[in-house]
Amino acid sequence: MKLCITKIKNDPDFKDSNLKYLNHYRDKYNNVPSWIMEKCIKFWHIEELIECSPLIVRKALAEMYNIDSKDEKRFNELRLLKNQLKTLRKVRNECAHNERIFDYFKQGGRISTKYHSHLGGKYSKSRDLRIIDLLIHMKYFLSHEEHTLLIIDVYKLLNDLKNKINKYAFSRIKNNIGLRHPADLLRLLELKHDINYP
Repeated sequence: MKLCITKIKNDPDFKDSNLKYLNHYRDKYNNVPSWIMEKCIKFWHIEELIECSPLIVRKALAEMYNIDSKDEKRFNELRLLKNQLKTLRKVRNECAHNERIFDYFKQGGRISTKYHSHLGGKYSKSRDLRIIDLLIHMKYFLSHEEHTLLIIDVYKLLNDLKNKINKYAFSRIKNNIGLRHPADLLRLLELKHDINYP
C-alpha cells in the first residue's frame, strides 16, 4: 500500500500541482496527508489503490457492490471489479477528450455477468468489450433508480437517432455499441441490483 501511495504522490500532476492546500502541507509538514490527497486523485489512482489493497478489502468491495462473475472457473469477482473500473476509466477519458464512444471496442476484454446471461444470445457469448458492457457494468455501481434513468435516456436517444438516420447507418451504430435491439436495454431493468453499503 505504501508503494501505491508513493506512486500516486510521484504522479507529475500531483507532485507539480500548485494547489494552495497541497503546497501548505508540503511546505509546513513535508508531507500531504491522505485525507487531503484524496481531493486531487484521479480515477486511475482509485484503481491503483484497490489493486494495492489487501485481498480482504478488495473482496469486501466486490461483495458490497454484489459483483459476481457468471463464469466462476475463468473469472473471479476481483477480476470483474478491476475490468469494470478499467472500462469506466477508459470510456470516461474518451468522453473527456470529446472522442466518439459508440464504437468503443476491446477485443477479448469482456467478462460475462449474470446480466449478460439474462440478455442471452450474443450478449452472453461474445468475448469482446463494447459500450453495452459499460451500460451493464453501471448496473453494479448505480442504484436501481439511477440505472433505470440512464437506460431509459440511452433507449430514447437511440430511438430518436433511428428516426433521423439511414437504417444501415443506424444498424452499424447499434452493432458497434454491441446492441442487437434497442429494446434489449429495457430487459436490463427486469433484474434489480442492490448495493450493500455497510
